[in-house]
Amino acid sequence: MKLFHLARPLVAAFIVALAAAPANAQQVAPTLSPRPGATLPIPNATPEHLAAARELVAASGLASSFLEVIPSLMGQVNLTVTNTRPELIPDMKATLEALAPEFGKYPEDMLNTAARIYTAVMTEQECKDALAFFRTPVGKKFIDVQPTVIGNMNPIIQNWAQQVSAKMMERVREEMKKKGHQI
Repeated sequence: MKLFHLARPLVAAFIVALAAAPANAQQVAPTLSPRPGATLPIPNATPEHLAAARELVAASGLASSFLEVIPSLMGQVNLTVTNTRPELIPDMKATLEALAPEFGKYPEDMLNTAARIYTAVMTEQECKDALAFFRTPVGKKFIDVQPTVIGNMNPIIQNWAQQVSAKMMERVREEMKKKGHQI
């Protein structure tokens, strides 16, 4: 499972969130500034706001990413065990099938968590506006083309990051040399 494959709906949702129409002037926008990797304090949202955010998570494709995680993890557990113990293949298959309903409930937790995060960074109206976009033909196409876009961008981003990293290290060495340090 590739990280970018899981992240594609997040990227789509983020782009739409940035492009969403301004919120209704009567509604107060969340004051949190979304920073990548930051842990956001999640405020108590109204049931309507939370419902709109949940719909946005589902419509943007993000919820389907959560669904993909469980089978992938089960496959990894299966391979980890059966690669060294092939005699366990039949029992592992039966065990994982029996556990599937239990672990099938876990994506719902992530859907709720993602919805609560959206309530921290988007108003209810912004969630509804983004949701409206994802329900349009172009919004649906946007979601459908994300795997292709991300798949094509992944090697380009990796190459770009390597080039920037090398240039950064070169410049740091130059500047540190001016200060009398060799690195």
